[in-house]
Amino acid sequence: MIGISHTYDNCKVDYFEFPLELLNSTASLLFSNEREFIEFLLRNDWIQRKLGFKLPTTSNGRFPDITAHTYDQYKTKIEVEVEYKAEHFIIHKHNTVYCDLILSFIRSNKNTNISGIPIWSFYKRIKDKLIYTLDEDIFDQNRRK
Repeated sequence: MIGISHTYDNCKVDYFEFPLELLNSTASLLFSNEREFIEFLLRNDWIQRKLGFKLPTTSNGRFPDITAHTYDQYKTKIEVEVEYKAEHFIIHKHNTVYCDLILSFIRSNKNTNISGIPIWSFYKRIKDKLIYTLDEDIFDQNRRK
């Protein structure tokens, strides 16, 4: 949500946003395909800790992309499908029975789940901007438990 900030260690941090025009020119610089986005996630311990689950060192190459485990004492198994755009989950016609979470780089503003599967995204699209939303998605999901 535009205008709402989070506080980390007593420091107020505004949402990071950038124009969509940059997405078209820089997205290919970030990740040239979904596979690179998956590899980025698998090799980034800071993001894994932020998400709250440990990812394996490799993806299985099948649906769902990743079997993760929570960091807590229970080591709960989570089946994660990674999509560059969350809406690709529908386009790819994935079976919702075998997936616990959709993790995407971008989602539309209105989508927070697909067929009851929560979507956690780094950014959401609002009109002509992308707004950082990962913290908001994780907080909302944990609040519903």
